[in-house]
Amino acid sequence: MQFLEGPVPSAYTFAFEPSIFNTSDYRFLQRKNDWVSLYLADTTLGIVHAHIHFWMHHGHAQSSIQSPFGGLEFSSEVPPQIIYDFLVWVRTSLEEKGISKITITHPPRAYESGKIDLIETFLCQTGFRIDQEEVSTLIPITDQPFQELIHPRKKRKLIQSENSNLRFEELPSGKWNEVFYMIAQHRKKKLYSLSITDQRLEETIRLFGDRYPLFGVYHQQELVAASITVVVNRHILYHFLSDHVRKVGEASPALILMKGIYDYGYRHDFKWLDLGTSTLDGAPNLALLKFKTEIGGRTTSKRIFTWDTYE
Repeated sequence: MQFLEGPVPSAYTFAFEPSIFNTSDYRFLQRKNDWVSLYLADTTLGIVHAHIHFWMHHGHAQSSIQSPFGGLEFSSEVPPQIIYDFLVWVRTSLEEKGISKITITHPPRAYESGKIDLIETFLCQTGFRIDQEEVSTLIPITDQPFQELIHPRKKRKLIQSENSNLRFEELPSGKWNEVFYMIAQHRKKKLYSLSITDQRLEETIRLFGDRYPLFGVYHQQELVAASITVVVNRHILYHFLSDHVRKVGEASPALILMKGIYDYGYRHDFKWLDLGTSTLDGAPNLALLKFKTEIGGRTTSKRIFTWDTYE
C-alpha cells in the first residue's frame, strides 16, 4: 500500500463506503478550490483503503466545511500500524505545505465505535488534542417498534396523536421549497438561525436527489411538521433540519413525524437515525436533549481534534 495525494484515478474502487460528506461532489459544493486529498491505496489493484480531505485557507487545514463532519475513513482490512503511519504522514504532508493548524471533525462515536476509538487514540498520540466535544443523540433502528422505544408519556401522546387527523408523508424532492420555508418560518419565530440557505439547499438536492429524503406531516392541507434528512451512508440516516407546530388540538405533529422517519429507516435497512447535536450558543440545549432521549435517542460524543505549531 502507498500513501498518495489525490485525486485518485477514476478507475480506482473503494474498499469501504465513503460518507456523503467526504465525496468530491459534496466537498466541491461547499468550496470549489483549495482542497487537498490524501489516500492510502493499493496501486497494483487500484483500491483505496483510506482517505481524508482538507480545505486549506490561511495556513489552516480543515477536514469539514459546512458539514457535520469529515475525518479519516478506512477499510477494516487495514492494520492499525498502517493507520498510525498514515496519520503521521498526513500531518507531515500538511506541515510541508505550510499548514500551521489542522482541524479534524469526527462523526459521533456511535457510528463505528471501534474505528473511531482507534483513530482518536492515534490522533492524541500524534500530537492532536480534543478541541471541542458535543453530545450527539442517535436512535438505533431495529425491529422494535418506535412506540416501544420512547418514554411512557411520549407513548401515550403518540397513541393519542395517531388517532387524530394528522397524516405523515414521504415527500418528493420537488417539494423541497415547501419544506424549507415551513421550517424557516418556525425557526424565525423561535429566533433560531438556519445552517443552510434556500439556494444552497436547492443546489444540494438537485445534485444528490434521493440522498436527501424529505418528510412532512399534514393537518388537512397544512404542513405542520417537516424534516430534511441525509443518507450519510447505507447505515446512517441523518436528521438534518426540522421543525413543527407544537400541537394540533391535543395531537403532537413532532411525534408523528419522528415515528414516520423511524419506520422509513427500518424499511430501508438503516441502523441509526442520527438526531444531531444539542447545542445552543456553545452550551448544551438541555430541553432539546431531553426530547431526543425521550423519543429513544442514545447519547454519544462528537469530537473535534486540533493540532497546531503553537502547542
